[in-house]
Amino acid sequence: MPQTLNAAERHEPQMLSAAAVAQILDTTPLVVRRLAANGRFPQPVRLNRKCARWPRQVVEAWITNVASPRPAAGGRAAK
Repeated sequence: MPQTLNAAERHEPQMLSAAAVAQILDTTPLVVRRLAANGRFPQPVRLNRKCARWPRQVVEAWITNVASPRPAAGGRAAK
């Protein structure tokens, strides 16, 4: 049975640019920045005044959370 490698073992970057996040989400970097500015996506880590990056784990957790079923109105899960 083949082993599953995590991002570090696959030599993928751990900090993602807006363009890299946009590619994962199939959108544009502008949309990624707007979602973060509106509080609908995690805030980036500011490396300096002009450079912002998102930790890969944060983006993956957000995707998992958004993809999970949400309770219907009234607090009960949809059947």
